Amino acid sequence: MPALDASVRTQVLDLLDDIQQRLGTALLLVSHDLSVLRRISDRVLVMKDAEVVEEGPADEVFDRPRHPYTKSLLAAVLPAGPPRGATRPGTPPAAAARPR
Repeated sequence: MPALDASVRTQVLDLLDDIQQRLGTALLLVSHDLSVLRRISDRVLVMKDAEVVEEGPADEVFDRPRHPYTKSLLAAVLPAGPPRGATRPGTPPAAAARPR
């Protein structure tokens, strides 16, 4: 989603999160944008040359990567932002976290 304006991107991700939470659906998201994956994923699968090199809970893969390729991917990007459900100071909570 790098081509989207930051506010539109946030709205799209909030909408996907809301749909997922409200309907209890699973989403399969394929992306090179690690900040999007960190924000919306419960589980992550990392592939290199069409081979799975690491997989597991998103927090584990992002915070304690085991495979050298995963480590190199994470080292090559700026900090990804807060994990799913967390908010940055001064930002409203995600749609799913707001009271109804």
